[in-house]
Amino acid sequence: MTTTATRPPTFFFSTTNPNNPHAIARSKARRATYETWQAAMPSLDADINTTALSLVAAWSLPEGHIKSGLRAIHRLNSLPKVKAIQDTHCLLDIESLIAIDQPMSALTALTDETLDFIDT
Repeated sequence: MTTTATRPPTFFFSTTNPNNPHAIARSKARRATYETWQAAMPSLDADINTTALSLVAAWSLPEGHIKSGLRAIHRLNSLPKVKAIQDTHCLLDIESLIAIDQPMSALTALTDETLDFIDT
């Protein structure tokens, strides 16, 4: 019996299927939303509360959600491998980024070694 090797698909996740117009549209929406969050990031010396309140009016989202989103975007800087994947493929929506950030925020004394382990 012989087996034939098949060529793997050009996409790994169904959400990145280039042959599915719904996946394409959602991918574009994730990219646009991610870029919007990145553009809204305050400088490190800025007040997150002031930024969040200005975005509440502009985005019509709850203040708590905006603060969580800003923290999640900031968290990506401590996870360079995840950030590189996100910047390239934009697989995660803001809710997924928040879901990554929240348990990490509960950890105390995160060392570079721990962050590197999490980032693998």
